[in-house]
Amino acid sequence: MGSNTQNLLIIDNDQVFVDEIRRLFEAQGLEVVHTVDPDYAMNTAEQQMPVMIVLNADVPKGFALCRKIKKDPKLANIPLVLTTLTASEDTIERHKTLPTRADYYFRKPVSAGELLNLLPKKGPDGAGQDASRIQEMESRISQLNKERDTLLNRLSELEALEKETRAYKDTIKTLEESNKVLQERVDGLEAELAAKEAMANENADRIEEIKQKDEEIENLSQQIESMTALFEKLENGYKQQIEDLQTDNKNLSEKVLELERKNEDLEEQQVMLESRTSEYESLKEKAEQVEELQAANQQMIQELQELRAYKERMQPMETKLAYLQAMEAEFNTMQQEREELLAAIDEIKHQLQGTKEVLDHATAQNQALKEQIENIRSIVCTKE
Repeated sequence: MGSNTQNLLIIDNDQVFVDEIRRLFEAQGLEVVHTVDPDYAMNTAEQQMPVMIVLNADVPKGFALCRKIKKDPKLANIPLVLTTLTASEDTIERHKTLPTRADYYFRKPVSAGELLNLLPKKGPDGAGQDASRIQEMESRISQLNKERDTLLNRLSELEALEKETRAYKDTIKTLEESNKVLQERVDGLEAELAAKEAMANENADRIEEIKQKDEEIENLSQQIESMTALFEKLENGYKQQIEDLQTDNKNLSEKVLELERKNEDLEEQQVMLESRTSEYESLKEKAEQVEELQAANQQMIQELQELRAYKERMQPMETKLAYLQAMEAEFNTMQQEREELLAAIDEIKHQLQGTKEVLDHATAQNQALKEQIENIRSIVCTKE
C-alpha cells in the first residue's frame, strides 16, 4: 500500500456484504481492510488511520470495540459507522446517548452506496474544509471530554453503589445466620418449656401432697389438744394415762421425724424450683437478645428506605437496582418470619410467667408448712 493511499477498515462477519463494499470502494481508489478480530482491528486503525471504519455490532465484542475506538484520542475523530441485524431498537437508542457512540447507525441490510456517500469529501478548497472539520472535531472532543467526566462520575457512583450492595448482601447473610441461630434457640426454649410444663404437672401433684400434709398437721393439732387434756388428768394422778400419753408422745415424735424428712424433701424441691427460676431469668435474657435483634432489623429497614431514595436518583442504573429490589423482597420475607418468631417467643414468655406463678405458690405453701412444723416442735418440747 502506498503512503498516500486511503483505506477503509471494515469489521464484519458477513462476507457477501464485505465483498460488495470492497468492489465499490476499490473502484473509488480506496483500499479495503477486512477483519473480525477486535484486537487486529484496533492495531490496524492505529497504524493506518483509515478514512472511515464500518463496524458490525453483532460480531463478538462489537459494542466494546466501538467504545475502545471512540475513547482513543487518535481514532476518536475517524467517522465510525455501526451496523446491526440483531440489536434491538432500545439498545441502539441507549447506545446513541453514550459519549462513545458511533457517528452513523444503520440496520442491515444496508447498501454499499449508502456507506460510500458518508466518505469525507475533498474539493479544490479541501484545506479549508479540513480546517473547518478540525475545528468541529475539537469542539466535539471538548464535548466528549465533558461527557466522559460525567460518565466517570456516574461510574464512581455505580462502584459505590456496588460496594453498598455487597455490604448489604453480607449484612443480610449475617442476619440469616442470626435468624437461624435464633430459630435454634427458640427450638431449645420450646423443649425447655415442654420440660417445665411436665415439671409444673409434677409440682401440682406435690402441691396436692402438701395439702394432704396440711390435713395431717391439722389432725396432729387435734391430737395435741387431746394430749393436753391427758396432761391435766396426769396432774390429778392418772399414772396409767401418763404411760398411754408417753406411748402417744413416742408415736407423735416418730410422725414429727417423718414430717421432718418430708420437709427436707420439700426443701430439695424448693432448691429445684429456685434453679428453674434461674433458668427463667436466662430465658428473659434471651428474649432481650431477640429485642436487640429486632432493633438491628429496624436499623436495616431504615437503611433500605434510604437505599430506595437513592434508587430514585439512579434511574439509569435500573439493572443494578433490580437486584437490590429482589434483595429487599427477600429481606421483607425474613422480616415477616422474624415477626412470627417474636410472636412465638411472646407466647413462650406468657407460658413461663404462668409457670413462675405456680412456683411462687408452691414456695409460699412450703414456707407455711415449715412454720407449722416449728409450732409442733415447740409444743412437743413444752409438754415434755
